[in-house]
Amino acid sequence: MNAGHQRRVASTCQHVEALLRKAEAILAGEESQPPFGQVVYDLRREHQEIFQDYAGQVRRLLRATLARFGIPLPDPSIPASRSIYVHLIGAEIDLEELGGTRLEGYGHLPPEESRALALANQEVLGVLKDLRRFFTPVEADGGLAAAHPSGRPGPVAPPRQEGQP
Repeated sequence: MNAGHQRRVASTCQHVEALLRKAEAILAGEESQPPFGQVVYDLRREHQEIFQDYAGQVRRLLRATLARFGIPLPDPSIPASRSIYVHLIGAEIDLEELGGTRLEGYGHLPPEESRALALANQEVLGVLKDLRRFFTPVEADGGLAAAHPSGRPGPVAPPRQEGQP
């Protein structure tokens, strides 16, 4: 198998894995009840268990196929905390771009609706920013913000060890 074959096999296996993750997200969505869900949840608990069993089998077979042909699995390189942090910033940017005069191109928005939208927008932004602070790195070594002593998320530096500034 040449390098081109290996890249194709690896990319196909990677795509299959991505599709499995999307299916898992659908299964998980039933519990979180996303407001913009695209599926009607018609599954029973055993469907989730069956899916997990089969998905595990598919993943084992994908690993075995890659190993058989000497195709290395890439090591994960993006910390989950950073990925979540970046996605939350993206959500904040989307909401910030919804405010102000950004809607004028769609026609007149009555002032009372504009104020109501701004208040709703600020409320969602506040929650997102609170959540993002929980995933904000606070140490050079990539440590995460700890839960705030009040139980609310927020950046709290880890306790200092004796002899540390």
